[in-house]
Amino acid sequence: MYSGSLTPVAVGFLIGTGVMALDGVAEVFFAVRAEQQSLENIARPLTAEETESDWHTRAPL
Repeated sequence: MYSGSLTPVAVGFLIGTGVMALDGVAEVFFAVRAEQQSLENIARPLTAEETESDWHTRAPL
C-alpha cells in the first residue's frame, strides 16, 4: 500500500547502508586472499582423507 511518505523508504535505505558498512568491517577482519587460487588451496575439501593433525601441520601454499 502506498502511503505517500518517504520516511519508511529512507529508514530502509539507512538500515541497508548500516548492514553493508558492518559487512565491510567484517570483511577487513575475516576475509581470505583468494585471487587466482583454487578452492582446494583455500579450504580443506569436505571429502578430505587426511587427518585433522595433518591439515594443521601442513605448510601453507
